[in-house]
Amino acid sequence: MKQIIVCIGLLALVGCSSSEQAAIRDRQLDYQAAYVEPKLEVPEGLSDERVNESLEIPGVDEPTAGLYGGSFDAPRAEAALRTLTLPTIRRYEIGSLHWLSIPDSPSAVWPEMERFLTDNKLTVSVSEKADGVQRIESSVFQGVNTHSGSRIIRHFAPEVGPVALRFELEPGLRPGTSEVRLSPASGSFDAVLTGRVLDELKYHLERREDEGKAVSRALSLLAVGNRMRVERVEGLDELSIDASIPRVFGVTVDAVRDLGAAIDGGDLEQGLLNIRYVRKATERRLASMSALNRAIATTIEDPVGAYQVQMSEADGELTLKVVPTGQAASIGGANELVRELRERLY
Repeated sequence: MKQIIVCIGLLALVGCSSSEQAAIRDRQLDYQAAYVEPKLEVPEGLSDERVNESLEIPGVDEPTAGLYGGSFDAPRAEAALRTLTLPTIRRYEIGSLHWLSIPDSPSAVWPEMERFLTDNKLTVSVSEKADGVQRIESSVFQGVNTHSGSRIIRHFAPEVGPVALRFELEPGLRPGTSEVRLSPASGSFDAVLTGRVLDELKYHLERREDEGKAVSRALSLLAVGNRMRVERVEGLDELSIDASIPRVFGVTVDAVRDLGAAIDGGDLEQGLLNIRYVRKATERRLASMSALNRAIATTIEDPVGAYQVQMSEADGELTLKVVPTGQAASIGGANELVRELRERLY
C-alpha cells in the first residue's frame, strides 16, 4: 500500500513540473524574462543633479572655518604629510653652529668631500680620525676675485688672507646619516663665507647623487653608530641624543613641519617648542567619515592637541621629551611624536 502511495506522489510531481505553474522550475532561465526598468522621469521644474553638488556644507573647503570651528589655523589631517619620504640634504645655521645634515652614511660622503676639494683646485693636506670624527683639511690658499676655476676660492675676497678649510664628518643622529661641519684650519673667515662653502658642498653632493656614490676607503675607520636611543620614564618616551640643543632644535623644527603640525612658538635657549598636532588614529577616523559627519565631529570634539617639545642637557647628553599641554593632547600622542622624531631626525 505504501509503495502505491509513493508512486502516485512521484507521478503527480512530474506532471506539475511540466506545467507553467510547476512547483520546481529552472531558475537559470529567469534572465530570459528579465527587462530593464525605464529611467525615472524628473518632474518639470526639478533637477536630477546630485544633492551634494547643489548643497554646500560651510567650512568643508575652508581650512580655518567650520571644520575646526575657525578659532585658529589648525593643522589639517593630510595623510600625504605623514608619509616618511627620503630626506634631502639640509644646511642649518643656528648661532655660531653651521652644519649639513645628509641622509647618507659617512662612508658615502667621505670620498665626495675629497673629490669636492680636488674639483675646487685644492689639495688635501690632512686626513685623520679622532674621537669618532673624520677630519679633512685643505691646503692653504689666498682668496681672489678673478676666475680661478674654483667656486670656493672665488667666494673669498683678497683681504681675507691665506686660509685653509677643515671639514669634520661624523655619523648623523640616526644610522645611515651624516653630519658635516666647516671651520678654518688656519686663518679666519666669517659666518657668511662658512655658509657659502657649505652651500657649494651641498650642491656638489646633490649633483653627485645621480652619478652614483663610491664606497670610501674610510669605511672601516668610521663607526656607524646611533646617536639616539629611546627610553620610557613614567609613561612618557624620551630620546637621549648625543648632541647639543642648537643641533637638535633646528632639525626638530623641520621634522615637526614635515609631520604637518603647526608651530606656535619656541625658545632656543631653553630648548622649548610649542606645537599643535593631530594623532594618526584621529586622522584615520576623520578620513573615514563623510564631510558632514567630519564637520560635526570636529565641532564637538577638538582633534588638535597642544604639546610642548622639551630639550635639556646634562653631562654632555641631550634629553628630548614631549609633554601634553592641551585638553585634546594625550600621553599616547606625546609618545607618537617621539617615535616620529626618532625616525625623522638626522
